[in-house]
Amino acid sequence: MFKLIPNLCSFASGCIAIVACISCAPANAQVTVGSAVDWQSGKVLIQNRLLPVSASWADSPLRRQLNQFAAERRRAIFIDRRVDPTMKQTFQFLEKTTEQIVWKTAEENGLGVAQIGNLLYIGPKESAASLPVVIQKVRKSLSKIDRAIRNRWTAKSEIRWPDATTTIQISDWFEQSHGITFVDKVPLDVWPEADWPKLSTIEQVSLFLVGFDLTLDVESDGVSTKLKPFPEVDSGTIKFSLPREVSLDLESAARNFKDLKIKRAGKTLAVSGPVASISNFQSWMVSQQTANSDRTERTFTLNSTARRGDILATVAQQTGRKLVLDGDLSLALEDRIKLQLKNARLEQLLNECLAGSGLGYELGEKMLRIFEVNN
Repeated sequence: MFKLIPNLCSFASGCIAIVACISCAPANAQVTVGSAVDWQSGKVLIQNRLLPVSASWADSPLRRQLNQFAAERRRAIFIDRRVDPTMKQTFQFLEKTTEQIVWKTAEENGLGVAQIGNLLYIGPKESAASLPVVIQKVRKSLSKIDRAIRNRWTAKSEIRWPDATTTIQISDWFEQSHGITFVDKVPLDVWPEADWPKLSTIEQVSLFLVGFDLTLDVESDGVSTKLKPFPEVDSGTIKFSLPREVSLDLESAARNFKDLKIKRAGKTLAVSGPVASISNFQSWMVSQQTANSDRTERTFTLNSTARRGDILATVAQQTGRKLVLDGDLSLALEDRIKLQLKNARLEQLLNECLAGSGLGYELGEKMLRIFEVNN
């Protein structure tokens, strides 16, 4: 079996669209409305959340790899500015759901995950555990202001900005687009690119500020906002939507999370208690997902230069097959080849991989046999 090499791209099942760059605007552009990615939402997100995904990441920068993964899966991910951009990782995921890959990647790097709308926020554990509750409190503080002004905060939009966008540009955009006044100046910084799905203005501003360990206090006019330290949140209540396909043993959950109150009403689960325990509970829920591994629907997306043998070994492993080599094929397998495939079926991938090599293949239910073709 050949070992995986660093630049082997991810193989993913399900329908995947590679997006070359999340933001294609010039580097000096400011925040813009709209997204460069058709992010999954609603029924599409529910239908696809259990599709199996296999990915090989070798010595890859965390931020860049997750941004690429987000675009491929069309599942929005935002990484806190405090996460070390030079942090690298080597992971291999076989037949996991998108959420399982995100949670496992975060946890292995000492980070937490919070779901804000259809976006997955990755940042320090304490911030990830508290952020949903902090956003709830900001939303509740707006309940008594004028409805028209409140609608500015609850209206949803997609936004993005390119690499090297400044804090001043982002805060100016919020002021000009939503009539928000930042009484206190947001700390100066230069941001990497970001692309967010439809989120409320409350959620957008909260995500913007949490990286500075800040949140906002909206004054009685509903327009002026003061910045304050991100609070230490002890407890709260968070509601989760339960996909019909996911079966949870709530009795077991009650035994394992004794400090939480778990109530189910239809497809909604209300969980109350310490925010750290709620965050652990959500991680447990994600771990209970089972990928729907229907081989007939599996496709592969690949853009990589690698040794032919490495590609075949990875394909065999990720499709649950044993790689069998007939004879001494080392010369052909050591050749480095470039493959660019999008949503390709397994047979197409193998044909492209072996083109011009003088090799053929036999594909069985549990075996991938490679042999030399007799001329």
